[in-house]
Amino acid sequence: MNSGFSNRAGLPQLSPRWTTPDAAAAQSDRNAGLQAAREGADGPAALARFRRRLADEGAGDLDRLHAECRQLLDRQEREREARRHDLDTTLVERGRANQHRHDERAAALKRENGPESGPYKDRAGRAEAAQAALRSVRAAVGFRPLRTHFGLLYPVMMTALALAEVPVNRAAFELTFREEPLVSLLLAAAVGGLLMAFAHVVGMLLRRWPERPRLAQVASRGGALAVILAIVGGGIYALARMRQVFMHLTSTEGEGFAQRLQDALAGTPREAVTAIADLPLGVGDYAFIAVNLLIFTFGVVASFLRHDPHPDYEKAVREARRTERTFARIERRHAEAMREETARFEAERRAIEGEMGAVRAQLAALGSQARAVQEHAEAARLAVARTVRRRCDTFAEGVQAGRPGGELLAVPGVEAIAAELPSFRAPAHVA
Repeated sequence: MNSGFSNRAGLPQLSPRWTTPDAAAAQSDRNAGLQAAREGADGPAALARFRRRLADEGAGDLDRLHAECRQLLDRQEREREARRHDLDTTLVERGRANQHRHDERAAALKRENGPESGPYKDRAGRAEAAQAALRSVRAAVGFRPLRTHFGLLYPVMMTALALAEVPVNRAAFELTFREEPLVSLLLAAAVGGLLMAFAHVVGMLLRRWPERPRLAQVASRGGALAVILAIVGGGIYALARMRQVFMHLTSTEGEGFAQRLQDALAGTPREAVTAIADLPLGVGDYAFIAVNLLIFTFGVVASFLRHDPHPDYEKAVREARRTERTFARIERRHAEAMREETARFEAERRAIEGEMGAVRAQLAALGSQARAVQEHAEAARLAVARTVRRRCDTFAEGVQAGRPGGELLAVPGVEAIAAELPSFRAPAHVA
C-alpha cells in the first residue's frame, strides 16, 4: 500500500500556479485587463474569455490529478481486497486448522496416556478397586480411624531393641567363641533380631485378637502364642545358663571348676548337662533374664501399638494410597501434556487474533485514506476555483483601471466557477 495515503503531501498535487499566489502572474493579469480596456474590448466579454481560458487550464490540471487519484484508489482497492481475503479466508482457515490440530492432539493424548489409554484405565481401575476395598473395611469397623502408632519409626525402634540385646547376650557365647569375638557378636545380634521378630508376631497376635473369638480361633492363636513364648522363655533361660557358665569360669579359674567342666564335657551329654545345671542362678543371672524379658516386652508393646486391630485395615489404607499415588502420577503426566498442547493452541489462537486485529486496522485505515483521496480531489477543485476567481478579480481591476468611470465588472463567485470545473468521479467500487 502506498505510504503517501497517510498524509496529503503524498497525494497527487496540482501545479503550484493554482495553490501559490504569484506576484508576476497577478501583474500579468492586471496588464491583460488594462490592454483589453485600451483596445476598447467589451469588458464582460473580455472577462468571460479570460475566465474560460483559466478554467480550461485548471480543468486540464484537475483531469490529470483526478486520473492519478483514481489510480491510487484502484491500488487501494486491490490492497483492501487482499486484506479482506486474509481476514475472511486465510486467517479463518488458519484458525480452523489450529483448532483441528488441537482436537486431534488432545484426542491422541487421551489415547497415549489419558483416559482412553490402557495404563490410565488400569491404574484408574486399581485405584477404584483399592478405594472400594478400603470403604468395605471402614464400614466393617464402623468408620473409625486407623489405630496405628510410630509409622516409619517402628522399624527403627525394633532395630534399636535388637541391637540392645547384643551387649546383653554376647557373654553367653563367649564360652564357646572366646577366641572369635566377632562370631560371638554376630550370634548375639542374631538372637536380638530373633527376639524382636517373636515380639513383632506376639504383639500383632494380641492386637488382632478377635472380639468374639470362636473356639478354633482361641485354640490356634493361643497355641501359637504359647509356642512362641515357650521358645522365647526357653531361649532366654538357656542364654542365662550359658552366660552363667562363662562368668563362673572367668571368676573361679583357680578353684578347679574349669577342669571339672572340661571333664564333664568330655564325658556323656548327661554329665555335661548335670555339671552346668548344678550351678545355682545368681542375682546377676536373674537380672540378665529380666533385662531380656524387658526388652522383649518393649518389642511386644511396640508391635501391639504399631498394628491396627483389623488385619486388613492398614493394608487397605496403604494399598489405596499407593494406587492413588500411581494414578495421580499418570494423571499429572497427562495433565502436563495437555497443558503444553493447550498453551501451544492458545498462543497460536492469540497470534491469529492479533493478525486479524491488525488486518481490521489496515482496512479501517484504507477506508480513511479513500475518503482522504476524495476530499483531496474536491479541495483541489475548490483551490483552482479560488485561483481563477482571484485572477479574474485582478483582470477586472486592470480593465477598470484602464477605463475610469466605466461599468464595474461582476466576477462569478467561487462556487459558480467550481461548478464549471470537472468534479472528481471516483471508481465504482469506491463510490
